[in-house]
Amino acid sequence: MPKDNQVIKLFQEYDGRLLIVWLKDGPVYSVFNIACGYDMGDEFAHITSNISPEIEKIPAHFFYTSSILEIIDGESGLSIFRDANTVDDNRQTKSRDTFLIEWLQDWYVAHCNDRWEHGYGVTIETLDNPGWRVEIDLEDTSLEGRAFETVDMDKSDNEWVFCHVEGKKFKGYSGPHQLGLIISSFKDWVENGSRA
Repeated sequence: MPKDNQVIKLFQEYDGRLLIVWLKDGPVYSVFNIACGYDMGDEFAHITSNISPEIEKIPAHFFYTSSILEIIDGESGLSIFRDANTVDDNRQTKSRDTFLIEWLQDWYVAHCNDRWEHGYGVTIETLDNPGWRVEIDLEDTSLEGRAFETVDMDKSDNEWVFCHVEGKKFKGYSGPHQLGLIISSFKDWVENGSRA
């Protein structure tokens, strides 16, 4: 008997709209639609996202509903599901955005070597439309010269993300509730290589 009916119903209710899915082991995915199924005797579905239909420039991901920590409505930024059974450890009880900010801080500190931080760094600013702008210097990092597939998602005036590499900088722009998606796109690239 499935134990994830609430989660599956949320995905069905939000079909075609941006959901931000944060998994217990750290990854954060943009999900617009799902295909799901159960193996014989399983209580939790396996999910493949963004393939039915395929969303241009948004990667497909595979995960299990049992691995979901939190689901955020991409337009409002509000949490619509949080796993009540998650072990109460430091990493899993923090909000998704707090986790991503702390991850970015750690990435920055790891590159400070008494030289790099004097000429390079991370800039986060607001836009006047409203939204966010993030620039991260790649010079003298392992990311310099690495391929990055542009992220270009535009659902509405308040729900959009555009990330690319220009020269030796990662640049991300978003609507007012998608700052976490910019950082998540950078984190995914750092940890998993080319987005191609």
